[in-house]
Amino acid sequence: MDCCPGHDPNAGTNSSGFTALGGGFRWYFNAGDPYLSFSPPTGNAQFWTSSEQNDSTAWLRHLCVYHEDIYRANWKKANGSSIRLIKDLTTGINEGNGHLLFNVYPHPVTDILYVTVRNTEPSEIMLYDIFARQILQQTFTNSTTIKTEQLADGIYFYKLRNSDDKIESGKIIKQ
Repeated sequence: MDCCPGHDPNAGTNSSGFTALGGGFRWYFNAGDPYLSFSPPTGNAQFWTSSEQNDSTAWLRHLCVYHEDIYRANWKKANGSSIRLIKDLTTGINEGNGHLLFNVYPHPVTDILYVTVRNTEPSEIMLYDIFARQILQQTFTNSTTIKTEQLADGIYFYKLRNSDDKIESGKIIKQ
């Protein structure tokens, strides 16, 4: 990085031209309050994801200048946030827009992977290795556990599908 947050122009980029410097956010205090406040660019950065939590909130990623963590939080859509365009690498898994409310944890996984889905319909999880070979397919309702001690350490991709063929996908790291 060749510059600090708040410098104009905001030229803090890596060699590919990407910057993770915060672009600011808008804070809407109350539903009936017309007062809007825009916070200027800071060292912290928040980025919208394409996943909704519900009709009024979406998930975002938050980077902080004070530590190396990145975390996921929900944020009211009315508040607004930075938008950065990031090109995803192709994984061979078609990521749907099913908006299943689910949780796959822990990250990273060592022995047991927990999967929960917030519905009462049968769901299916498929697990793939980095060569897109399917190594597991399991049908469950509400939640399941997957024993992972037999898996080699590395990156794996999962695809969740419900009975309406809504699909969500992601990756896990096995250590």
